[in-house]
Amino acid sequence: MTAPITEAECHIDGRPIAGEGEAIRSINPTTGRELAVTPAASPAQVAAAVSAARRAFDDGEWSRLGPGERGALLHRLADLLERDREKIIALAATEIGTPISSAAALHVDLPVRFFRWFADAAARGPRDGYEQPLPLHHDPVVSSSMLVRDAAGVVAAVVAYNVPVMMCAYKLGPALASGCSTVLVTSPKAVLLTAAIMRLIEEAGFPPGAVNLVFG
Repeated sequence: MTAPITEAECHIDGRPIAGEGEAIRSINPTTGRELAVTPAASPAQVAAAVSAARRAFDDGEWSRLGPGERGALLHRLADLLERDREKIIALAATEIGTPISSAAALHVDLPVRFFRWFADAAARGPRDGYEQPLPLHHDPVVSSSMLVRDAAGVVAAVVAYNVPVMMCAYKLGPALASGCSTVLVTSPKAVLLTAAIMRLIEEAGFPPGAVNLVFG
């Protein structure tokens, strides 16, 4: 089985950045051995991540992508997660103690399914359309209305330690599919696993600021 990753960095505005906060110690829950020591993000770095997400949403490359392009990026992310299947399984077992027998389903198969569902949903929007005609009004004059759904802006996605990859899919999937930019905050107990997913996000080609990662 592939050796797990033992290093992690925050990712802000498309760049890996060492945290400037207190040390987070990643411990193998089975053996009690220390896997890595990762600096948490400082308050200033968290603010920088939020600012990067805001720029990406307001006037960055992310805001100019259409639904089909967003969906293609999510499918690419799912492809990469499947490619790194063994690495993710090994890391889940080592860092958070997931049994090998269930690690594949929890940390690869289900997240891949979720990412692909949201990738397809990006093209059609909620309830089969980002624009939905409403019933005609006949009084006092005939008129029509249109319900338009827009992305909300910057989304903070907090990830639990027990199923961090699934939580990434649950929280990043709908936000990114709809055009929101995100700041991902991981559990101190799942730093390495979430950092591995962040590397795949950047490899998939998401523009700078679309997804930012901070530890704390």
